[in-house]
Amino acid sequence: MTRRLPAAFFLTTLSVLAFALVSPAASLASAPQVAVAGQQGQSEDMSGTPEAQILREVLQTGVAHEDFARKTRVDFFPTPDGNTYLMLVFEVDQQGFTFAPAPPPVQAAPAEGEAAAAAAPPALTGDVASLRAYGAVTTQSPEGQLNAVHQFSSPFTIPADGGDGTFSDTYSLGMPVVPGTYSLTWGVIEADTNLANVTTEVIEVPNYTTGELKMTSVFVSAASEPQSDQVQINTVYSGVRMGQIVFFDDIDRLVPRDSMIEVIYAVMGTQQDPTTLGPRLEVNYRILLDDPEAEEEQSIARFPSQILETFSVGQPLPLSQIQNLEAGKSYILEIQVKDLVSEQQLLKRISFSLLPEEEG
Repeated sequence: MTRRLPAAFFLTTLSVLAFALVSPAASLASAPQVAVAGQQGQSEDMSGTPEAQILREVLQTGVAHEDFARKTRVDFFPTPDGNTYLMLVFEVDQQGFTFAPAPPPVQAAPAEGEAAAAAAPPALTGDVASLRAYGAVTTQSPEGQLNAVHQFSSPFTIPADGGDGTFSDTYSLGMPVVPGTYSLTWGVIEADTNLANVTTEVIEVPNYTTGELKMTSVFVSAASEPQSDQVQINTVYSGVRMGQIVFFDDIDRLVPRDSMIEVIYAVMGTQQDPTTLGPRLEVNYRILLDDPEAEEEQSIARFPSQILETFSVGQPLPLSQIQNLEAGKSYILEIQVKDLVSEQQLLKRISFSLLPEEEG
């Protein structure tokens, strides 16, 4: 059975993020100013720090700075004001980091006239490494001047016993951006050693308000947990944080063999059914073997068709009921969507892998 997410899941839960759009472009012709938002909204000038120097070099040369490996996925979702929420999902190779006992958590007192802050998330215990994710979303003028439409910098810590022994757990941070073409230059730096991984790439931020049938990015989550605090932009979260839910969507989409995975996405640009005054979609799911060398695709399982009257979807898929899946192998999840009003169709394929038997 499909879990019907509230229609506002991808919209109103992100409404708090809309304020972060930067209207006037900030020039990056000289040293980029990496702003760090404080608890009361202050900013800290980091233009002379090692991380800003590395960022400037990558912006100017277009050459990545890679002292360690990083896995990254860029996801996109709509915001209620017609813009797009850009989410960076990542893991870092933590083998060369410096780990030390975690400091005690600090809860800032509210300023005069402000409400008390929400309870701090549980503090990490044991040894941790102190990192910072930072960067800029930029455009380039005809004269070649770089202009920042969004800058971000967020400190975070990772535990020594997290991840798989090489790469860390999966983390995420997000920000709203006006749809369009940009350069995304960003990375992660370790505080103690200044080891960094900063890369640059051109991204196309989709526009979900054109009326064209489009599917957002897709989460494949083996577990999720509700959160009591409001999500903050430019803030690194453990897992994939969307609104007041954290999805444990491993960046490699590694899931246990017999898990109940949940597929999370939205279909935008649907036409209105004259009877229900809402969308009406037919959705089909199929699992195929992910074998690039196979001459013909091999279908493993097909799930019953779903008729949905919502644009936001949370579909549980019980892997335990598929007998011919093998632990340690890779597969493709195929999602076929048909708008029964407009007759438009979409198809998206996503790779995922099953953990080896001993890890499941």
